[in-house]
Formats: sequence, C-alpha cells, structure tokens
Amino acid sequence: MAIESKRKDRVWVSYREAAAGTADTDEFMEVLSGEMDFPEPEWMRESDKMKLGANQFGSRAELMSVVTPFSIKCSRLSEVAYFMAFCHGTTDSVTTPEGGTNARIHEINPLVVTTRTLPTFTLEYGVSGTTKQYSGCVINDYSITIGLDGTGMIDATFNGWGNAHYDSSGTLTVNAAGAAATGENTFTSEPLIGGKATSLWLADSIGPGVENALSLSFDAEDMGANLIDLSTLYNSITWTYSNGGSPADAARGGGRGVVNDFTRKDPEITLEVGMRKDTATIGIDAALLADTQYALEIGFTGPEIESTFNYGLDVFFPKVQLVGAPTDSETPISRAVTFEVFEDDDNDAMLCFVQTTLTLGYNSEAV
Repeated sequence: MAIESKRKDRVWVSYREAAAGTADTDEFMEVLSGEMDFPEPEWMRESDKMKLGANQFGSRAELMSVVTPFSIKCSRLSEVAYFMAFCHGTTDSVTTPEGGTNARIHEINPLVVTTRTLPTFTLEYGVSGTTKQYSGCVINDYSITIGLDGTGMIDATFNGWGNAHYDSSGTLTVNAAGAAATGENTFTSEPLIGGKATSLWLADSIGPGVENALSLSFDAEDMGANLIDLSTLYNSITWTYSNGGSPADAARGGGRGVVNDFTRKDPEITLEVGMRKDTATIGIDAALLADTQYALEIGFTGPEIESTFNYGLDVFFPKVQLVGAPTDSETPISRAVTFEVFEDDDNDAMLCFVQTTLTLGYNSEAV
C-alpha cells in the first residue's frame, strides 16, 4: 500500500548511523512529501541441492540474509537533497554564503573513486508508537525528472535496501519499535521543486567560482563562455545516478542473517533532455556530428529565505557530450537529447549544491 494519508502512515529518516547497520532512533526529519510502498523483507536462502550428496531435491536450505528493499518518492527540496547525499555517499560541507544570515549552502558531491563504503541510515515507518524500523539502509540509485507538464512538480524516486531483522551478532532479531517522535528539524517551509522554476544552460565550461560555493548565484547561471540558455526550450530533464549494487550484493555469503556489505560498485550517471528544436539556439545535429562537448547546469530557484538569498538547487555536469537525438515522427519539432557524462580534468562528473536554511550536514553523524 502506498502512503497517501499522513494521518495513517508516516515516514521518518535518521541521521547517518553512528555505527553502520545499527538502528539509530535520533530522527533527522519526517519525509513530508514522500510516497512509499510498504517494504517487504526478502529472505535469501541457499540450498544444498546438487552440492552435497546425491539428494535429488536437496536436504537443507541455509539462511544467507534478510534484506528489505524499498523505494521512496519525494519532491521537497531538503528531502531530495537528503537522499541524494546518501546515494552519493559523502558527508556534505555546509557554508554560509557571503552576506547571508539564515541561508546555508550544502555541497553534495559523489565519493571519490577510491572510497567504496556507503553511509547507512535508519528508516521508520508507521504511526506514532507503532512504527517499524529498518536499519542499515542505503540508497543505491535514484532517478529525477523535472517536467513542465501537469503540475510541473519534480518526480524523484530513490531506491535502496535495509533490514528489519538485523543483529550484529549474526542472529535474526526484530528491531525495537521506533519512537516516531517529531524530527529535530522540520521542513514545513521547504519548497517543492518544480519545472516552472527550473532553468537549463549549456556552455564551454562551468563558471570559475563553482568550486567555491560562496560564489554561486542560485538565481542565474554559473557558467563559462559561449552560454546557451535552453530554459525556454526544454520539456523535461531526467538524470539517473546508480551505485551499481543490488540486495544480493549486500547480502554476501557468511553473513548468517546480516546485511554485511555496504560497498558500492562503479557509479553510473545518465542524462536526457526532452526539448523543442530551435537551430537558432542550438544545432543539435551539428553538435552530434562535431562530437561537441559542453558543461551543463540545471538550476532550481525557490522562495526567498532572506533578502537576495533563495532556496535553490544547482546541479552541474562539467563535461557532457550529445550522443543521440532522434526526431519524434509524431511531433517532429521535439527531440529527446541523450548526453553521455564524462569526468573533467579534476575528476568531477557531477557537482551538486543546495541552498536552504538547514544548518547541519545532510549526512552528518548523529548528535
């Protein structure tokens, strides 16, 4: 069943677990814009059929592990940033922009390639006093679509897994019921990310001050030379990020009931933009033939936090290349442009900045 009524079922998520895989009831926030199917545990067993003796049907099946896959949809700025931070795997840095008082900039970038361990968090589901806990939760992948049709709201889906039956000694134990108390930070004023407040730009490179979060504008482009503004041409923007894992990867043999591996594989990013043809703005076919590479920026501007500082989301891809753009025979003015994402000379494939009022890092240790 999906969460549709906040009076019936609610979802809370914790800070980063102080000990990976160990339940942490120090709630970070309630996922106010979330929709989530009830997580069903998967019991992974291995049979000795064809391995021991000559038993045609096998004589024993050993429990390898119990994992609980889940999927959460959300559209509120801080909630999207929270799950992005866990998928990217790094504790975000928090700074106050120059001249700001209440505004905070969070830099949420992927782990370096040599670092493989993903952070874990605790998820609580239910109503006050009767929630279930899922510890050792990781976000393996997400897909974010910003479209202009319908309500124009973002569609952000985050997928991962945890365990409702985790015990560090290797035995199966149901976690104690969570408190489901009001989170230490509430985001009732946080805006929903919408396509009508989103802009898209291409240029030769990202702006020279992007590495310094204090210089980001959040209400205009932060790009280099030869700027191309696609804000009035795009119909949808979709990017996906995957750590390449699966519940089976997390439940390696020998765990004896424990989700004992929070190691990511090689991450992959995909990017697609649906846009209308306008050769005066960008020659898509010419860019394909020329193997042109660009820097790309997706910017969302929300309500004002304080004078000159707004809620905002800025996502940069320092080096992308058009690799496909078939013409839709039904609506020949539209193109679904696919970009391949590369790393730049600084080994950055994606940079993400969020401006909000939250003073703590999304991925900080429990306090």
